[in-house]
Amino acid sequence: MFGQIAHFLDFFRGDSLNLRNRISRVLPHWSPEAPMYSFVLGMHAFGLEECNQYPAAEAAGRRALELAPEDAWGRARHDPCLRDAGPRR
Repeated sequence: MFGQIAHFLDFFRGDSLNLRNRISRVLPHWSPEAPMYSFVLGMHAFGLEECNQYPAAEAAGRRALELAPEDAWGRARHDPCLRDAGPRR
């Protein structure tokens, strides 16, 4: 819950670097078997997207959806990445 609150504060402050970096720092300490891991991946995807790292954001969002197709964070990040990245070459 702390991570989510901090994530929301970063968002409302417009702090895209911390949207990405805060989750990047804690993600290595999470196991894919841990409850809510897909949620953390979705938050990570959001931070990556806000820093214009669309391929990495799409990959994180896709992985979150593979783990939990109902995960709103993963879905909300994966679809905009496809749109915002522009046409693939």
